[in-house]
Amino acid sequence: MFTAGILRVYGTVKMILGNRVKLREIEAEIISAERKLQQIMGMVSLTAPLSQVQIADRDLSQIEATIPVLHSRIRSSAPDMKLQLIQGEPSPTEYTGTNIDLLNVSKRHEHLETRLTTFTQETVRCRTEINLTLRLLNAVDTAQKALSQITFNLDRVKNQLPEISSENRYQIEEIRFDISEQINRGRVLADTHIPVLEQLSIQYPRPMEAKQFIQPIVNEFQSSINNLNQLSDEIRIRTEQSINLQRLQPTHVYDDQMKATTLTMPIKAKPPTIIKPLENITIEEGKKIIMETIFDSGLPPDANPYDTNQLQVTWYKDGIPVVTPDYEVNLTEDTASLKISETLNEDNAIFTCYISTPYGKAETKCTLTIIDTISPVPVNESLVQPTRNVREQKPIPELGDPPEFIKHLKSMCIDETSELVLDCQAVGLPVPILSWYRNGQLIDQNPDFKITQLAGSGILRIPQCRIMNHSGLYLCRATNPYGECSTTCQVDINPAKPPIIIQPLQNVNLKVGDRCKLTVQYKVRNMNNYYY
Repeated sequence: MFTAGILRVYGTVKMILGNRVKLREIEAEIISAERKLQQIMGMVSLTAPLSQVQIADRDLSQIEATIPVLHSRIRSSAPDMKLQLIQGEPSPTEYTGTNIDLLNVSKRHEHLETRLTTFTQETVRCRTEINLTLRLLNAVDTAQKALSQITFNLDRVKNQLPEISSENRYQIEEIRFDISEQINRGRVLADTHIPVLEQLSIQYPRPMEAKQFIQPIVNEFQSSINNLNQLSDEIRIRTEQSINLQRLQPTHVYDDQMKATTLTMPIKAKPPTIIKPLENITIEEGKKIIMETIFDSGLPPDANPYDTNQLQVTWYKDGIPVVTPDYEVNLTEDTASLKISETLNEDNAIFTCYISTPYGKAETKCTLTIIDTISPVPVNESLVQPTRNVREQKPIPELGDPPEFIKHLKSMCIDETSELVLDCQAVGLPVPILSWYRNGQLIDQNPDFKITQLAGSGILRIPQCRIMNHSGLYLCRATNPYGECSTTCQVDINPAKPPIIIQPLQNVNLKVGDRCKLTVQYKVRNMNNYYY
């Protein structure tokens, strides 16, 4: 009996000491992670370089991956009935110091659980701020590029204006058409970027700081459009002066000279809504499951759903962002799913799918319950053999996707002096940057080509194309830090046909003082580019 009591005490002390060592190791890891989190939080601000915030995002992903591991290790080191079964009921003459040690281990275990819970909450808050900071910085970068295109075109028109004579009606009309197109494009870009920036600034943890950050860009958009309107007024005045100098006689407009324009009201964006929420799942351990939700993003038709500045879906497990490669996340423009190929007991949790756009938020939750299929084993064997399958820790892949074109350039053949429009769209993470080439030569800064780029979508426009200057092989290249891709097309231009005289001028014999009206009837191919 005495020997059995000593053995129980020995076994208990041995397990308590082992748990103490484990808890000290876990505490050291938590302290290290807390220090790292403080460093990351110090790297994140709206005034920081985008590359610095991206590094903070990568480092935080590594911390997030360690949190489930720490939770699992704390659970596995918890004092449970096994120690009491070994220890047994102590007699008055037995050594009872192990009871005190067991109590100390339990208190230390509870302290670490509380500390890790607090750390997890801080990590979630840091993740939210990093995500919003990245989205806002990327949106500002995209808006600045669009703004630089407006400014470039504004300076180009300003430089041309002093060289035009008020009597040259053809040149005045050409520039007036160009300015009108730039005003419309500027308004579209402003209506696209400004609401996104304002909505992101509202979602930011410090909205006043974010509003001050975006205000200069909003003001510059408005200033550029006002400057274009002033130029338009100046051109209008010159046109009126030209008409007063040389009034044109009215002519009959034939059917083949008429063109119609259809104006459609833009579809307003709305907050995302959940159409089919996540459903609670109960399944045996080791089985495969897929959690899926269907939603309406509420984005306008011209928005790119694969742009993280427009649509962002995040999965959470018990309030912690899902970053482990054991969970496969898929996203389309209206569905989001999370797949677990082999469920384990540690997958018991509440899963949340969080959908965010510049116009609002939506979320749906479900509970995943894993049924334990492991048969009970004797207590002594459980001290030696594991009683749960443990998922192997896999390396976290880098968060990024190489560019890929989802809309390619199309070859075409058009008439000379007609408008040429080429468009394409690429996706990737981060959003790829587009570059345009004609016959192998970079044309991004060539004033002949009006290029618009927004969130991976690119449009190249030439109001009046010429054979010598604009026909050839066009290439658009998309690049980001994870790779590049390209799309090409061939543009052929038919030579312009001269105007056709249908009814020529007739010889007329007059006497001095007689009145006369001379009439000519003609047909032109392109009403946008003729004068007489």
